[in-house]
Amino acid sequence: MPELIAAIERAFASPPISPPRTAHIVSDGQGADGHLLLMPAWREGGHIGIKILTVLPWLGALGKPAIQASYVISDARSGELLAMMDGGAITSRRTAATSALASRHLSRRDSKTLLVVGAGALATPLIEAHRAVRALERVLVWARRPERAQAVAEAAKITGINAEVAIDLESAVRAADIVSCATASHEPLVRRAWLSEGMHLDLIGAYTPQMCEVDAASVQAAAVFVDDRGAARHEAGDLLKAEVAGLFHFDSIVASLTELVTGQSQGRTDDQSITLFKSVGLALEDLAAAELILKRLAATGQPS
Repeated sequence: MPELIAAIERAFASPPISPPRTAHIVSDGQGADGHLLLMPAWREGGHIGIKILTVLPWLGALGKPAIQASYVISDARSGELLAMMDGGAITSRRTAATSALASRHLSRRDSKTLLVVGAGALATPLIEAHRAVRALERVLVWARRPERAQAVAEAAKITGINAEVAIDLESAVRAADIVSCATASHEPLVRRAWLSEGMHLDLIGAYTPQMCEVDAASVQAAAVFVDDRGAARHEAGDLLKAEVAGLFHFDSIVASLTELVTGQSQGRTDDQSITLFKSVGLALEDLAAAELILKRLAATGQPS
């Protein structure tokens, strides 16, 4: 994970060419909607990568990951196919690494307690990633289905992490220094009244304008940072809903992740402010992860 975080940081410092992703609504045939996403990125003379991703929320009820994806990477000079990869694994780990990179700039250095809201495919990588940048002493896991939160907590304990299930979300938020939300919620889960000064909010799950994980008052109370300003205006449900409520304007975003890693923005400047990082997920993160996989394969002498 530290190596992946470093690769993601380099990618944000010097971004590849990355057109806006295309999104299409797909249905389960019974009234539930999901999304098909196509996410390309490339460096001239380097690699071309594209992720084909489906986000199907109804799979959670079947005990399957909501995110299914494939990743294809080619040589940009010859067009030669270099590898096909598990896009779901790349997505979960690069997303977590990006959140940890943001946390390095935005959470308090003395943050000790992490709350993970949601127990899907992102939960375990999020714990691993945040632990790589902060000396966590306690991890809380909350999910609508406590048995899934229990499974995540037990897996974390095996790696030596002091992890436990949070039964009451409000109490867990009040106890946390970092709150990392990775859900498919369409209604606020975290409320402004629960937030304490110096807290860092890491919002991952609301990837459409109809979704959100915190209430508009939470957005209003925070210094807001994003992975990409342009993408956030179209996809960041938490911010879009706060704008509609008249409690936020996109011009008030403090900085993008590129601005943070290149030193154009200072990030957190005191221990009292509430910081909020809204991630919508970018193709440059996928390409960085895929290139790291190729590099590691080459180092071991294994064929891709």
